Amino acid sequence: MAHEADATPLDIEFRILGPISIAVAGRPLTIASTNQRVVLAMLLLEAGRAVPINTLIDAIWDGDPPATARNGLQLCVSQLRKRFSKVGAGHVVVTHPGGYLIRDPKQSLDLRRFQEHVKSAAAIAGTNPSEAVGHYRAGLSLWHGDAVGDLVSRAVQPAAMRLNEGRLTAQEMCLELELQLGRHAQMVGELTELVARYPFRECFRKQLMVALYRSGRQAEALEVYRMWCELNREELGLDPGTELRELHQAIITGDNALALPSRPVIGMAADTLPPTEEHLPVQPGSSDARAIPVPRQLPWAVIGFVGRTALLAQLKRRLVPPGDKAEELAKLLVLTGRGGMGKTALAVHAGHSVADAFPDGQLYAEVGDRSGSYRGQAQILGGWLRAVGIPASAIPEGIGDRAAMFRSWLAGRRVLVVLDEVTEQYDVTPLLPGTPGCAVIVTSRSRMVNLTGAERVAVGPLDEPSASDLLSLLIGRGRADGEPDCVRNLVEFCDGMPLALRIAGSKLAERPHWRVEQLRTRWADERRRLDELELGGASVRATLAFSCRGLTSRLRCLLTRLSLLETTDIPAWAAAAAMGMDLKTAEDMLAELVSAQLLDVRVAKDGTARYRIDNLVLIYLREARVGTTSGRLQSQCEEAQCREACGSPAGSNRSSGSSGSGRASGAMAGKSVRSVAGFLDASFSCPLGQLDAETV
Repeated sequence: MAHEADATPLDIEFRILGPISIAVAGRPLTIASTNQRVVLAMLLLEAGRAVPINTLIDAIWDGDPPATARNGLQLCVSQLRKRFSKVGAGHVVVTHPGGYLIRDPKQSLDLRRFQEHVKSAAAIAGTNPSEAVGHYRAGLSLWHGDAVGDLVSRAVQPAAMRLNEGRLTAQEMCLELELQLGRHAQMVGELTELVARYPFRECFRKQLMVALYRSGRQAEALEVYRMWCELNREELGLDPGTELRELHQAIITGDNALALPSRPVIGMAADTLPPTEEHLPVQPGSSDARAIPVPRQLPWAVIGFVGRTALLAQLKRRLVPPGDKAEELAKLLVLTGRGGMGKTALAVHAGHSVADAFPDGQLYAEVGDRSGSYRGQAQILGGWLRAVGIPASAIPEGIGDRAAMFRSWLAGRRVLVVLDEVTEQYDVTPLLPGTPGCAVIVTSRSRMVNLTGAERVAVGPLDEPSASDLLSLLIGRGRADGEPDCVRNLVEFCDGMPLALRIAGSKLAERPHWRVEQLRTRWADERRRLDELELGGASVRATLAFSCRGLTSRLRCLLTRLSLLETTDIPAWAAAAAMGMDLKTAEDMLAELVSAQLLDVRVAKDGTARYRIDNLVLIYLREARVGTTSGRLQSQCEEAQCREACGSPAGSNRSSGSSGSGRASGAMAGKSVRSVAGFLDASFSCPLGQLDAETV
């Protein structure tokens, strides 16, 4: 009954962190029936919440209940209540619409007390690790075996496994804090036992290696690793994870990173340090009082950074405005440009050049990669919080909680944040500072990345002098000056793309016996140019393919048709005619291609927009349309998608009399690509060359 839940709390204690046991007024209460113990376990695992009748039936009969199961459950609950009634606790099991629940008086369930201790420990781990360890130890002391370890029930075991995992996680967090407190020598015995009991738990093994190393037992620490390698290969056929391999190498080399911090960690009072540890005195209230590690995460600045003088000056002015113009500080700068244009190099170079203005650190995260995958916000925040000295055990799980902790740490500090390769759909909000004084640089291939209040900076191709300087720097000034025309041709072939220029320069630098003319001759053949523009993991083709990957069929179709119009000046109406659609729709689609960095746009003298496809993009699109010897692209599939998107059957052309509503009107409506090309040729007196006879 509903009113039963309001009865006066009883002096009753339930224990499920081990075999189930009950005590009323300090005296044990035995429940002998297995079915009653299963019901009790299910109710206690959901203490305070109703458990549906069908769930309890499945738990008792392991998913194969008899026809009389409901009556059997009612009898089981009735008998449980009688057992409790005999000791004055008859209202513990409460009937609830659709099921039953067990009253959850404060502190009556050991699971609740354990969870409260862990929560308290996590809340203060960053400010008072010694007290946090006390909470962890108090919570762990409540365990006396595996959760509900005396029951074998398919319904109970998943919840029990979850609780057991929570216990191990709490042990890991506790031991991590104790390592930071310098208690390594006392921990060796406990960690040795845990490694033996949980041989595949890498965290315990890693902590044991650190504890042994800090205790002056380097050989034993290495033996722990050797045994792990042997076990892993024999049982799983796997090599150790990256963290353990790096730790093993650090132990071999005696890496200083394994030593205890020379000053207290966040919030650690000086008297909590081990007596053998020396630490420098700090002035109260000084910036060193909390001994925060200063993160310097910017990647190595690219060698041979040339050009971009105006862009770099613009970024520096916005990131570090004059002292009397602090209000001009740009909190959020977004560098946009096609892949291979050097956005990351520019962001990193700018970050290094203004690092002194952000004395509390520079944080960096590569959000996306070439495969199209990306790192989650929680993962990035976790890495940053650890980098600034917050123990892993104190870092909450949820994105919102991690973001709040990150913003709290940033408050009052000057930190530069660089987020590389952010996609259009990615939400960077949790990664942004919440207070003034910090700045963020974002790089993205899309102009449409959703960042309210951001100042956008377009990163385009290098101009001809800068591109020539870069190539000369990579191959040697004397070599470049000896063949200036060939260098000029290579720069032209690369379309000012820094990635392509660096591939060219690196190939020539690796082959000093080559003349520049040899590479120029190979690249002059457009059919093999993208094959040549690959070196190691760098590939212009892959970069362009990544940019095209997110396009819809209609956008791919439009881009393919535009690539057949061999003119560098395409008006929006030509796109509308090529697709047989109205001008507004064509303009919207062109805007999407501009945002994807696959079209360039300029405003003509008459105020209308003119669109252009760079030569490397044109080569890639032709390759995609007709196929190449590389076999990487499937032209027939592309053509089919194009025809489907445009509503044209294979091999057919639209007639000028097409009656579809909303299509471009006039002589050009519904014409083939060849017709549009001919019209442009006549209009602009620009020879278009030989067009493919196929209508796309």
